[in-house]
Amino acid sequence: MPFLNDPLIFAKSYPFPSPSDSFLYAADGEASLGSISELSSMIHKRTPVLAYGSNCAPYQLKRKFGDYLGEFGEVIPVIKATIRDTDVVHSPFIVPYGSIPATITPSPGTNAEVFITYLTDDQLQIMHRTEAVGLIYEYIPFDEGLVTAHIPSLSIEGIHTYRSMAGVFHIDGAPVALKDAGANNRRFHAMNQLEILTLINETCAPEWTLDDFIQELLQNTAFRAQINSEIRGAFKDPTT
Repeated sequence: MPFLNDPLIFAKSYPFPSPSDSFLYAADGEASLGSISELSSMIHKRTPVLAYGSNCAPYQLKRKFGDYLGEFGEVIPVIKATIRDTDVVHSPFIVPYGSIPATITPSPGTNAEVFITYLTDDQLQIMHRTEAVGLIYEYIPFDEGLVTAHIPSLSIEGIHTYRSMAGVFHIDGAPVALKDAGANNRRFHAMNQLEILTLINETCAPEWTLDDFIQELLQNTAFRAQINSEIRGAFKDPTT
C-alpha cells in the first residue's frame, strides 16, 4: 500500500481500503469470523458502534489500537451493515494527517453501507481518545431501527455512533457525500478525498500546488487552523 510510507498519499487516500464484507480484526490483520454462535458469544457485553469513514479500515484500526490488541490477545468483530435514511458525508475540517473526515447526516430514502464494530469497554475508551470525543466528535446513541446488520442474528441493542461536532460539508446548500462509501438512492453529490482536497486548495489557497498545500497543512498547525476556519465559512450548512 503506497500510502503507508508517504504522508501526501496518505492524506489523499482517506477513508482507506476496507473489506467488502464482515471480518474479525486482530493485531496481525484480518481473521475469519468463525461460526455465528462463536461470534454471538464474543460480542456479549460489548458495545456496538457504527463504523464509517476510516473506522472500518484495517490500517486505520491498526493506527488507533497499536499494540494493544496483540498485548492482550483481543480482537474486534467488524460487521457489515446498512443504515436507512442516512448517508455518509464529508465534515468541514481537516484533521492533523491532512484529510477531510466523514460524518453522517439524515438523508430520507438513502441506504448507506457501513460497519458495526463491537468494542469492549477498554477498546471503546481507546476509540474515544482517537476520535477526540467532546472536541472533534460526539458519541451518541443511534436509532437501532435504522440499522440492519448483514448477519441478522447479531444484537445491535444499544448501538452508538460518532458524529462530527463541526457538522456537514456543504456545497451550494447541500451536503457532500463520501464517494467511497457505498449507498443506494443517494440524494447528495458525492466527492472523493482527492476531489474535495482539490476544491479546498483552489478555494482557500490557490497560490499553492495541491501537494505543497497538503504539506503545509501537515507541518503548520496555525496554517491548518486558518484553513479550517475558512472551510467553515465557505462550506457551512446554510441553515445554521
